[in-house]
Amino acid sequence: MNSSYRKNTCILLVSPFLSEQDADHLYGMIGAPDYVNVWNQLHGYFIWGYDGVSEENILATVDSFDNTHLKAAPTNNRLFLGEWCMGGPPNQNGIFQNLDNFRELGRKQLAYYNADLTGGWAF
Repeated sequence: MNSSYRKNTCILLVSPFLSEQDADHLYGMIGAPDYVNVWNQLHGYFIWGYDGVSEENILATVDSFDNTHLKAAPTNNRLFLGEWCMGGPPNQNGIFQNLDNFRELGRKQLAYYNADLTGGWAF
């Protein structure tokens, strides 16, 4: 390894394709201890591609995402969630029509992201 790399303290975020942001694809990526300050970045979206899916099933998908993507991710690099969203307030155009379910979507995401992300998150 180039010794000049070791002097660099910048953070490098590595983000694979959205379809490859699961734990299986993160294992073996550029990581510690060979590399310093390389963080894995994920994006959590639960608003696109869910046409016709019930609000309850979307909430269950958030639970599954926590287990398959956050808790299962390798721990040699910090894990950062670079983007996530709520999809806007419940209205005729939104996926969520029930305000309580919409609030639960936000509550679940924040709880999981605050508990399981070692590098934080951005909205």
